[in-house]
Amino acid sequence: MTERQRERRSGLDAIVLRRSRVLEASPAEVYGALSDPQGLGRLLPRVTRLRMRKTGEHSADLTTWMQFPVVGEVQTDGELAWQENQEVVYRSRSTLPVTARWTIAAHPEGALLTGELDLNLVPLLGPLARFVPEQSVKDVMAKELDKAIDALTSAVAARPITT
Repeated sequence: MTERQRERRSGLDAIVLRRSRVLEASPAEVYGALSDPQGLGRLLPRVTRLRMRKTGEHSADLTTWMQFPVVGEVQTDGELAWQENQEVVYRSRSTLPVTARWTIAAHPEGALLTGELDLNLVPLLGPLARFVPEQSVKDVMAKELDKAIDALTSAVAARPITT
């Protein structure tokens, strides 16, 4: 039995939250702001610093340092992958299993941006994770996703339009 199967069996599944917003911009303009390495930190909640090393045409190794109440600063190593004008995904490989997925789709009023966070507290907290109120975590995640989408909306509005 894998670690993930043991977690599911014990009722300790990942916490997943999604937020969407229509931006008054083309998918290409949203992707341009979304994929800007200088602004990447605003899309990953709680990131205080990051280090990126490109590993392929559509991927990079990414180390992030995130700040959490009680546990303090947590370093995660992961992979950043992207599909131009469609999606940017960060998956951690250590310490705190988190996936941050940003998808972009054409919409009659511009571009539909969806942010999704998938967080598993078990590797960090062990059996204590079952005592963490899921709704409280979702409430915090919702605020952070909304803040990230607000930041991206501002970044899209501030970017010069190229033709």
